[in-house]
Amino acid sequence: MSLDSVNSLFNDSFRIYQERFATLTEIVLLPVLFLFLGYVLVWLGSIFALLGLLATAIGWVMLIFCSLAIIYSVDKNTSVDASYRAIKKYFWPLIWISVLATCSVIGGMMMLFIPGIWLLVAFMLRSYVLVLEDRKGMDALRQSKDYIEGYWWPVLGRTFLFLTMTIIISVLLQLPFGLLFGFIGKEMASTILILFTVPFASIFYYKIYENLKNLKPEVHGTQPSGNTFVKVSAIIGIVGALLIVGLFVSLLRLAIRDYKNGNLNVDNWNSTSSNQLNNY
Repeated sequence: MSLDSVNSLFNDSFRIYQERFATLTEIVLLPVLFLFLGYVLVWLGSIFALLGLLATAIGWVMLIFCSLAIIYSVDKNTSVDASYRAIKKYFWPLIWISVLATCSVIGGMMMLFIPGIWLLVAFMLRSYVLVLEDRKGMDALRQSKDYIEGYWWPVLGRTFLFLTMTIIISVLLQLPFGLLFGFIGKEMASTILILFTVPFASIFYYKIYENLKNLKPEVHGTQPSGNTFVKVSAIIGIVGALLIVGLFVSLLRLAIRDYKNGNLNVDNWNSTSSNQLNNY
């Protein structure tokens, strides 16, 4: 058996999006407003730029979290308030799953790159498994992998098509706004696009999740299969991330020391940095 066709997937997603448009737009509205406020403050410059970066960071965190509310609302047909109340308990589990997934993908990238790409696709349904099956941590990652296993290429193909369409629409929307209003116009177009694409993308992958759950009933409701590769990738990714952080801290300390001694110039800094990198 195969996944639903691309045409069927887009039609079903668009139908749900139309039916739930008002609720889903309201769910994502506050994070989008934070993002736009951040872009405006950055555009104003000076001290406002720092506040803008903070508002933008908060907006992105809220946006990631609100995607869980969208998933819950689409599946349970709930209101905005009911959706947020139901998923608030998943904030820290979401952070933990994201850390594990990121470390695993980094570890896979360090193993000749291709394993990282494979894991990146295999973990795409982790948020759906978290919210709709209440699986947390490594269990959520393995469950997502179990669903996608055997359908990796079809999921990748649908993802590639969706991203290509999103990029084309983004360019067509941002180009005239950018030409007319500069930076602030471009970011305005970006936030408008986010307001509509995040709910649609959540529905798009919800339909893929639902399709795979029906195609693989033996996976749903059972303990996810153990996978040493995922654990090894996560460990390698954590070690790699720590090495990168350690290297960054060492270079930062060298820069601060040279600055205090009045010896900081481009030639000395390049030479010192190269020696430090060679030591690693």
